Amino acid sequence: MINKITNQGFFSTKDSSSTGSLVITCPTTFSGAILFPSGTTITGSNLYPFNTVLTVGNSLNGDTAANCQYLDNGTCNGIYTASLVAIANPSKKYIISLAPGTYTFNSTISKITVPGNLSIVGSGVDKTILSSSALNGVKQCMFTFISGSSLTDATLVKPPVVATAVAGDQYSIVEVGSYTTFKRVNGYSYYTNAAAAQDVFFFGHYNSNLPVGMYFEDCNVYFSGATTANAPNGAIGFGATTTGNCSDPVNPPKFVRCSSTSDGAGNVKGNGFWVHPSSILIDCSSTKMGADSISTNATVSGTIPGLTVTNFTSDNRGYSTSRSSISAIWGAYSGTGEISGFQINGLRLLGDSNFGNSNNFIFGIGAFSNTVTCSNINLNGLQNLCTVAGAGGIKIDSNNNIFRNINISGKAGDILFAKASTGTTTNVSFVGVDTRNVTMISGNVNFRFAGCNIATASIASGADQIRIPSSSNYILSTSNAGTNVFT
Repeated sequence: MINKITNQGFFSTKDSSSTGSLVITCPTTFSGAILFPSGTTITGSNLYPFNTVLTVGNSLNGDTAANCQYLDNGTCNGIYTASLVAIANPSKKYIISLAPGTYTFNSTISKITVPGNLSIVGSGVDKTILSSSALNGVKQCMFTFISGSSLTDATLVKPPVVATAVAGDQYSIVEVGSYTTFKRVNGYSYYTNAAAAQDVFFFGHYNSNLPVGMYFEDCNVYFSGATTANAPNGAIGFGATTTGNCSDPVNPPKFVRCSSTSDGAGNVKGNGFWVHPSSILIDCSSTKMGADSISTNATVSGTIPGLTVTNFTSDNRGYSTSRSSISAIWGAYSGTGEISGFQINGLRLLGDSNFGNSNNFIFGIGAFSNTVTCSNINLNGLQNLCTVAGAGGIKIDSNNNIFRNINISGKAGDILFAKASTGTTTNVSFVGVDTRNVTMISGNVNFRFAGCNIATASIASGADQIRIPSSSNYILSTSNAGTNVFT
């Protein structure tokens, strides 16, 4: 016998075995889980995975064993015990449903591994709090998420304890594997001191792996309390090692409506997003992080997709000290491969007097060594809103590398196309660009400007086929040694 259940979030079977189709009709909008009894086996050509829900209560919040399967005393012991069920049954899918309350890691349960067949679901970002402590190790890592696992509707907190990790340490508060999912998760990292400079990822890699296919939606990270120059030196909201290629370019890391923010105390010096150059960011932001908002450093071989960014805000106002070498987007690449297809649409850069440095950019690409090619770079809708002259321009620095097919529109700030040794930059188009200064040196070839406002242009010998039509508004500097400069 097959049951048809209408407008219900649950069903039951009366027969010990059945053949046919189970039809469940629900309202147009349905939120909930379809639960199968323990031991149920389903086979067929249209088999969809199902989850067994493991409920975890919090005794500190008034829960008892009567209203949950696993009662946590606030030390993550219930979460840990429930996770062992999923680890012991890798062929089944599980959900740990966390009741409201605070769950704090300690010396007994210092970190929980979340296997690929397990999802952890809290009761809301303001209701379910997962916290590290001084008792769960110097690095205070709380979770390792294995490929396929996920976390939803919770807040993660790293409290203000003294960090004693050695200089150069690089670690993650939440270790992220490939094909993991995080939705509606907030992270807070508080510092009081540090013995040495470290790179601290909130969401990041582990064991030097290069995660691919991660998905973050409505996740926000906040850094606070950096009272010394080493606390933290490298605060990274969302990151992963970027050495090497994306092994699955069809499923690059993706971030939707995510943000990384610091209190701007003057000692946070990190990246909002330190991600693979094939990553996708939509409606994201970075505020007062002290270094590049999006950093895509990598060693490249073969051909991989470039960064895709839609509607990103890099807000660098409000630091207590001056900042330099900061970009809304910065990439520095080495190797012998090619990154093709940068798509940047809607990029806002804001900066005040502490952002007034010529090394600060709205978009920059450099290169460490070898012969990397960056091609098909589209920068559309740039909004350089820095209030200080000399800050927030564009830098394309071809140090033995090749850049070709670059299209730019919007308010760009100072534009610098530099090179060293044998690098070249070719086929660059500016449409409706509002810029203060354009500087090019030898090796920059075939640049076209249309409808642009240019304050000064400095074209060195060897920069050829530079076309600035009379329809552009420009005031020429005295350094214009290139050929075919103005037409």
